[in-house]
Amino acid sequence: MEKTQKKDYVAVPTSDVEEATLPAYEETNPAEQPQQKRRKRIGLYLLGGAITLLGLTHICSTNGGFENYDVNDMVPAMFEDREPCALRHIEQYAELKDFMTELTDTLGNPWDKHPSARMHDLPPPPGEGPPHHPPHSPPGQGPPHHPPHHGDDHKHHKHHKHHKHHKHHKGDDDRALVTTDGDHHKKHGHPHKPFCDIEKLKATSTVFKFSPEEFKRTGVFLNGYFSRGGHVRLSKSTDKSVSDVNVKVTLYTGRDELVKEVKLSAFDHEGQYAVQIERKRGHCGRPHRLVQDHDDDDREDGRQENCLVYNVEIEFPHDTTYFEDIEFHIKSAQRIEGGKNLEDISFGTIKAGLGRGAIIFEGLKAKKLMLGVLNGVVMGTYQPSESFSAGVVNGAAKVHIEPTAHNINVTASSTFGPASVDIPADRYKGNFALFNLFGETSTITAPNPEDIHVTKYRPTLKAGYYKEENSKSRIIVSAKLHGGEYLNFN
Repeated sequence: MEKTQKKDYVAVPTSDVEEATLPAYEETNPAEQPQQKRRKRIGLYLLGGAITLLGLTHICSTNGGFENYDVNDMVPAMFEDREPCALRHIEQYAELKDFMTELTDTLGNPWDKHPSARMHDLPPPPGEGPPHHPPHSPPGQGPPHHPPHHGDDHKHHKHHKHHKHHKHHKGDDDRALVTTDGDHHKKHGHPHKPFCDIEKLKATSTVFKFSPEEFKRTGVFLNGYFSRGGHVRLSKSTDKSVSDVNVKVTLYTGRDELVKEVKLSAFDHEGQYAVQIERKRGHCGRPHRLVQDHDDDDREDGRQENCLVYNVEIEFPHDTTYFEDIEFHIKSAQRIEGGKNLEDISFGTIKAGLGRGAIIFEGLKAKKLMLGVLNGVVMGTYQPSESFSAGVVNGAAKVHIEPTAHNINVTASSTFGPASVDIPADRYKGNFALFNLFGETSTITAPNPEDIHVTKYRPTLKAGYYKEENSKSRIIVSAKLHGGEYLNFN
């Protein structure tokens, strides 16, 4: 047998070999580990939620990104073009969106960072509190109040779920947004004297007249800076001898020379009797002060001599029962509203665009209504026979609709703020859609909940029909941010 050769043993220094040992013991706080896990979990939830939200809502964007936006416009631009594709293809919604874009282009960007945009009469941007003092008005007239801030609005929305809310929604709820200046300050415990007291100002009136037989359409176009408190009012004359439509423009001034700063004119604009009111560039409540943006640089220094308030009254003849078309394009107004006996007149089309203020009518009848406000509110009661649209960028759209036809299209939209539509349950059968990006849950109420049929239910979109499907009748309520959308059949 062969002997196996024994291999030589080679000694290796043990100091060159690292021992495999457990990590050194470190004392840890047991409470920190769950906190770290919770942070990671919340981060993952937020990331997953954002991705899911984007996918579920089928967000459409014509811009394809934000590379073309100015930095100052970034925040509002992020949301202006964000809505479901299904809404974009609805004619009534697209028409309102185009109208609001036109208002922004002609009356000014509601998100302008100019110092004038930070006036206390401007509704606050998202996340900030309400304006401290509302604009002041002539005696007996109420100013456009701020929409409820998030705290009060939250309570109000909860109450919306109860049917008994509808009993007072028409009156009390509107007055919660628009109240008299005295009541507002009594409630807050700090009485405040109106800045421009028109009873102490000099009034100068100009009356434009035209025959309703010759002109079936009229419009008022107002631009430039005026002190707060201006009104535009529609009414019907009680004098049977009146045969013409009277457009009365009254200027309340603290100094005689202020009247010369305003240009008044009337002309035929392709069959429309147009009244133009314009304050000359370079004046902003302080004489001889030049500014780059003259329209709203209102510093209101407490001097009555610098006041310049306007009032426009459009009065129709006593025998008027129908008028074809009215258009308003107003830079700022405390209110565009209805006056005496207006409920006795039906209109073909009413189109009102307002930069800052409130549009409030009670019982306004028209075939088509298109109302838009950049900063403020659209509220009141309307009786359309074909379509109604109300849009607000920064504020609230809260309307009561009383249809006068079987098929009706209604749209109420607000970018930053609440939007709601109240409509009689026995006067509507058709489709609906409620949309928001970030805000409170969509709410639909009705006397019989089984009449509400939801066919599409997503985190940001609730669509379906009330009682029966009808493609010729549709209600759209959109409150993108900082609010909530409500549809109430009562």
